[in-house]
Amino acid sequence: MALAGRYLGVTAVGAVIGYFASPWTVLKYATEHELPKKGTLAAAEYNAELEADIQDLSIVKKLKADKRYKMVRSWQNMNADELERMFTAGTLSTPGALSIPPLVFVDEEDKSTVAVVHCGRLLTGFPLIIHGGVLGTLLEEALRRIAILNFKDDRGVVSRLTLNYKAPTLAHQFLLVKTHTESADNKKVSLRGTVETLQGKTLVKAQGQFASPSRWF
Repeated sequence: MALAGRYLGVTAVGAVIGYFASPWTVLKYATEHELPKKGTLAAAEYNAELEADIQDLSIVKKLKADKRYKMVRSWQNMNADELERMFTAGTLSTPGALSIPPLVFVDEEDKSTVAVVHCGRLLTGFPLIIHGGVLGTLLEEALRRIAILNFKDDRGVVSRLTLNYKAPTLAHQFLLVKTHTESADNKKVSLRGTVETLQGKTLVKAQGQFASPSRWF
């Protein structure tokens, strides 16, 4: 009976994992052992493999072909000091975490974005599961990007951010971080965002409001 219970437990865990990630994702996680050190040749090779993978995704090819979207890389216009101060671009920019900069597709007319992000195993809080704080940070950055787009040259300051975690987010996979503008005026902008799997399963929902500091007075 104890053996049967353990078997059922493993089966249940396997079913949950299978629902939220592909077998290939789980296999890569299980077989990846030592991670390369940042700045080494091994790290460059590791990043090159991830870069090839992200460019080969069907969603990336589709968005590249869609003329509504402008493609950028996260953090591409930031200087070294700014990068080091930024949690995602600095501390987390290492093999096994956010090893390569996310691809971001921006629809400037609709004020929306789709970011393709690879989240490695170092971002976990519980084995296999990405830490909720990391997901919240990714959403906050994505929403801020759209807030700034609405405010043009101003910096958007978050005044409210609500996160609703819908399902566990497994590590070592590519995720979609989507945002869109709900409403905007000359003082504030209301936004919504999601973290989704490539298969379209919603993992986290976010609702945020950003204000323009220069327009408070």
